[in-house]
Amino acid sequence: MGEDQLERLTLTPGTVLAGKYSVERVLGEGGMGVVVAATHLELGERVAVKFLHPDAVENEEVAQRFVREARAAVKIKSEHVARIIDVGRMDNGSPYMVMEYLAGHDLSEEKHAAELGIEDAIDYVIQACDAMAEAHAAGIVHRDLKPANLFLTERADGMGLVKVLDFGISKMTQPDPASLSLTKTATAMGSPLYMSPEQMRSAKTVDHRTDIWSLGVILFELLAKTTPFTGTSLPELCAAILADSPRNLRELRPEVSEELEKVVLKCLERDPARRYQNVAELASALGQFAPRRSRPLIERIGKVLSRAGMAEEPEIPISIAAPRPAEVTTGAAHVTVPFVEGARTNAAWTETHQPDTKKKSPLFAVAAGAAGVAVLGAAAWALTRPPAPGPETLPTRAATPVEAPAVTARAPEPVVEPSAAVPAAEPVPSASAPAPVKPREARPAEKKPEPKPEPKPEPEAKPEPKPQPKPKNPLDIGLK
Repeated sequence: MGEDQLERLTLTPGTVLAGKYSVERVLGEGGMGVVVAATHLELGERVAVKFLHPDAVENEEVAQRFVREARAAVKIKSEHVARIIDVGRMDNGSPYMVMEYLAGHDLSEEKHAAELGIEDAIDYVIQACDAMAEAHAAGIVHRDLKPANLFLTERADGMGLVKVLDFGISKMTQPDPASLSLTKTATAMGSPLYMSPEQMRSAKTVDHRTDIWSLGVILFELLAKTTPFTGTSLPELCAAILADSPRNLRELRPEVSEELEKVVLKCLERDPARRYQNVAELASALGQFAPRRSRPLIERIGKVLSRAGMAEEPEIPISIAAPRPAEVTTGAAHVTVPFVEGARTNAAWTETHQPDTKKKSPLFAVAAGAAGVAVLGAAAWALTRPPAPGPETLPTRAATPVEAPAVTARAPEPVVEPSAAVPAAEPVPSASAPAPVKPREARPAEKKPEPKPEPKPEPEAKPEPKPQPKPKNPLDIGLK
């Protein structure tokens, strides 16, 4: 069959196109074209060349659609669209396009293979959503999405890579002058099994939501190995799509969850307003069932449509690590505020589970906060107390104001808080109380410790403008 097709195209193995593409063999045949393998003579790179069927060459409208396919596909830079390399015409005027060569198979063959995993099926549809996100952002509606137009190849790491093919009957929502004449024909275009109800009524008036329907049918088929609507004839199939409910997905594949079935059924709403309104919404809904490798792609789809004004700005998934405890520094005192585990914000998509840490007891938190308050009180007293009585007064200096605590990170407030600012007061010696802070300037000779002072405060030479009640001992905080 391959050589016969080449002969009909007036080609033979070894024919050189445009002085650089050497034709080898036929790769496949579609409704309007034939695809052959060729090699770029200068680069040694294998390519695929698509030709129109000889019977279609005389149809000017079909020829224009063929050229428009190349123009539409080249606008889409997603790796999930088959890349267009070159275009040209043969001596008889028949157009051709040169595309990247893909090794693999289309997804229509998956239903004949072993049962496809649910995560893989979802991942393939999300990859197709990425291609359609760029297409829809560029004003292109595919109108013929189906498993045969989703080609599965492999990345360098062996992971599956889906490429969307065949934009031949795509519709420009903002058509260029060259394509205006193509809207005159009111033929229903597309594959009936995957066509939306509105596309069956009129292919000219559909928008990007018709592709949402098709993606829902594709996902249903990848999961159940059959389509949601069936019929023994084309009229019967069309009637089912226009009037009947889709088949029960969970009866066909019991391990499909009820939530996933709801996502598929929302794609198959007859009223376009009740479907997902763009592929970003669909990809996001599939995210909870998708494998981890799909998640960066879901984020990208949202960003593409957000920049085009077709979707809201997506939330950026972030990975949150456990924050370090905040340190409050005042002079030589360090108060560590324990981090409250319940205050951590969960982020979408990360599933980053923090390792279990040894929980601190409430007594530890109380002791840590109380110790900090005690040290602060002692420092304040040492810097502001009046000179001690005696024949000789120690040299004094202006008290250095205590700086406000420098908080290095936001954290919950300490467990123990003083009810008011700690005033200057003389200490009551205690076996468990810390020693008072010594002044920085002191006499060379070491002064013997004075006898135990009375707890009564020294009378002030000048009356205080606002006498304050005797405060509680700042060091008496129950640490004995």
